[in-house]
Amino acid sequence: MKAFLKWSGIVLGSLIALFVLVGLFLPAEYSASRSIEIQKSADQVFPLVNSLEEQQKWSPWREADPKMEITWTDQVAGVGAKYSWTGPKSGTGSMEIVKSVENQSIDTALDFQEQGQAMATWTFEPTGENSVKVTWAFSGDSGWNLMGRFFGLFMDSFIGPDFERGLSNLKKLAETGEATNQVESIRTE
Repeated sequence: MKAFLKWSGIVLGSLIALFVLVGLFLPAEYSASRSIEIQKSADQVFPLVNSLEEQQKWSPWREADPKMEITWTDQVAGVGAKYSWTGPKSGTGSMEIVKSVENQSIDTALDFQEQGQAMATWTFEPTGENSVKVTWAFSGDSGWNLMGRFFGLFMDSFIGPDFERGLSNLKKLAETGEATNQVESIRTE
């Protein structure tokens, strides 16, 4: 029995050491992105992303967690617009627009509380007189969090399908005016 416990301890210790060693060599940065072409001009699509209230009409996470409670600040569009959420499936967090270049790009800072922080970037690239390629990108840094580094390896496959669904919802809203989600808001300062 002593030999079994000794070897079990050695194997377990080796596995933990291997996990730590591999984790240290994994990249700390992670990212994911998806794009879609929308048959509307950038000036017609941009406001649907630059407004946090408009975002909720096509958000894949709002669709997946309709009981999510959203709280907006008084400013809901452009730099400084911010909202927070709490929901049974989505947890808690906040998002703030930190940069907005009209009809070109939007950067948002995301805070997932204990799960860390990340950035999302939107770019709007005209592809014709009345069409635009919209790219939604997500990036972050796990730092020295080894579990986060392992998780980062799969970020694109985890979040990619949500981005595809959200972009499809955005396309539908932009081209037909039909929103995927109905949103109730609570305003705070």
